[in-house]
Amino acid sequence: MQTSTTSKLLVSDIASSVDRVPSSYIRQISDRPNISDVDIFGDSIPLIDLQELYGPSRANIIHQFAHACSSYSFFQVTQLFHFQPRSRFALFDSYTVLLQGSLCFSRVYSAILQ
Repeated sequence: MQTSTTSKLLVSDIASSVDRVPSSYIRQISDRPNISDVDIFGDSIPLIDLQELYGPSRANIIHQFAHACSSYSFFQVTQLFHFQPRSRFALFDSYTVLLQGSLCFSRVYSAILQ
């Protein structure tokens, strides 16, 4: 019986033979973004503290989720493992990916309701 060995081509295999970026990967100067035209708002990624999610601040925290999803499409969380044990892993799965738009709010909201 004959076995076939196939090796995968890795970036590191090619990198040693390339001394410059191929021109097909470089934008024309006229197509490049101009840094002076970029609006810098100074906003940071929203940070939501989940410690009181099942407490008296629940409505405020859900409002923070809705605002972060509609305004930023993503957020950071702290105090993740202060949840009831039955729901902590469902919530963890929801926050390990970037959630966008209405998908963001619907997945977070359904995880909170568990």
